[in-house]
Amino acid sequence: LEVVIGTDVGAISGAVLTDAREAVPNTIVALVPEPALRLRMDLYRTTASDASGRFNMRGLAPGDYKLFAWDDIVTGAWLDPEFIQQWEARGTPVRVRENSTANSQVAIIKVGAR
Repeated sequence: LEVVIGTDVGAISGAVLTDAREAVPNTIVALVPEPALRLRMDLYRTTASDASGRFNMRGLAPGDYKLFAWDDIVTGAWLDPEFIQQWEARGTPVRVRENSTANSQVAIIKVGAR
């Protein structure tokens, strides 16, 4: 058994936007790890955009992820592989690097429109 504990974490900051590039406030933003790591629940993160549509996530393990923001979602739905699979192409790829902050703009996903 090998346990590795690292302190070299990263962060993501960004904004949730509509297709018209308008900010979307008070929206859940989900960070989902790459498919090979989706059984690792510790790699999933969520936050909410603020009143100006901005969000921040800190203390993230380095790696490749996708960011998702939906206009209407049941809490925890992003943990279901079948649910994520339907929206995979709409996720925003982001790479978290050690000791740095990635910046990303996330398009809001309208649940009624695929």
